[in-house]
Amino acid sequence: MTDLIPMFDYPMSEEWLALDANLKVAADYAEDRVSARGGRQNRKYAKAIRQHLEFVWQGTRTDATGPQVVYVPLVPRTTQPVVPATISVRRVAPDHERSMDALVAKMGETGASTEREVTVKDLSVGPACRVREAFSLNAGRSGEVMVENVQHHVLAELYPEEILLLNAHWNRDVMGSGVVELVDQMAASLRVVSPGSGDGPRPVLAAPDARVVFAESQIGRGMRPLAQHGFVVIEQGVLTLLDSDRQPIDSAPLPQVQASKRGITGGAVVALTLANGEKYNVSPGWGAHRGSLSLPGLGNPVKDAADSLRRCVEDGGGTTT
Repeated sequence: MTDLIPMFDYPMSEEWLALDANLKVAADYAEDRVSARGGRQNRKYAKAIRQHLEFVWQGTRTDATGPQVVYVPLVPRTTQPVVPATISVRRVAPDHERSMDALVAKMGETGASTEREVTVKDLSVGPACRVREAFSLNAGRSGEVMVENVQHHVLAELYPEEILLLNAHWNRDVMGSGVVELVDQMAASLRVVSPGSGDGPRPVLAAPDARVVFAESQIGRGMRPLAQHGFVVIEQGVLTLLDSDRQPIDSAPLPQVQASKRGITGGAVVALTLANGEKYNVSPGWGAHRGSLSLPGLGNPVKDAADSLRRCVEDGGGTTT
């Protein structure tokens, strides 16, 4: 029965791509899909995605690896991670007794996570031990990065000596609040199919609300710096500025925001005027790229991110100059 292939559903959105990590052309396919969105920034973003996937998959392709789904936002990312969410399924040989009690005991062990929750649930393919945890990773001068992870360890009868592992991990700052619910829906859709059956990952789930995050943003008011590694978050029609500790600075509905290009900076700084009249200078991505090499294939990422920010304001009904 080990020739059966595990599958799961994923969101019906061009931001979510289903890939077969065992195929060498999978990374090229992802590059082609993103590049087809058009424009110079998407072509550069597509190249960075391909290089990221090739690096991640190097040496990990095995017969036990199933499909992967990756999130590549419509607004090209110019800071890490270029792929902010990945969901995959594979078969693993346990290093402990293959039972639910042993799984719960093993997954209940404390580790490096700052948050950890272990539960048991029934899926169509078998009982599962669900582990949800969050990690605070040290990203050097960029400060801490919050990564969230949900795993479903499934005791599927069709794999009597192995465990099905559905693994989802994402950057909490980039993704919206609906990812956990989405991952649980993916787990509920888990199934196994025969090779050549034509049954692959199905794009039938509802995508979470769109969220655009410009991380590593330098934010200032006049000559006063407010954040060196801050965030500009656009969600549900509202633009919010956060400082380096993710604390709110200011916010406004997009139709009440004006975004102007600061020409003297070569286009790397956006002057934002909010509904309350407050003015902020924002350089998205500056904190990640100041004095360092750019991401592969991304040219001038700070200027590109500034251009993307202005377009997001314009698309949301705001004013750009």
